[in-house]
Order: sequence, then C-alpha cells, then structure tokens
Amino acid sequence: MQTNKGDKMQILFDYQSGNEFRLQLGAIVEVFADLQDSYVREKRAMERIWQQRAKQLE
Repeated sequence: MQTNKGDKMQILFDYQSGNEFRLQLGAIVEVFADLQDSYVREKRAMERIWQQRAKQLE
C-alpha cells in the first residue's frame, strides 16, 4: 500500500486540480441545483393547492 505513495498522491492531486474533475464536479452541482429548484417549485404548487382546498372546506 505504501508502494509509490508519492506517485499516487501526485496523480490524485493532478486529477483534482485538473479541468476534467472541475467539469465533472460542476455537472454534479448543476444537477443537484436543478433538482432542488424543481423540489421548491413543486412544494409551492402543492401548498397553493392545499390552501385552496382548505378554503373550499371552510
């Protein structure tokens, strides 16, 4: 496990500081942000529906 530890660390550092990693991480963040926005919009829509139903029941 200790064999070529320095080389492995350098490879990992090069990958993490490279453009490919940045692009992949950016894509993950973008998908998460879109999912979060979709959730918030859906939650607001459902709350409006529930408010309308509550008024109808009153």
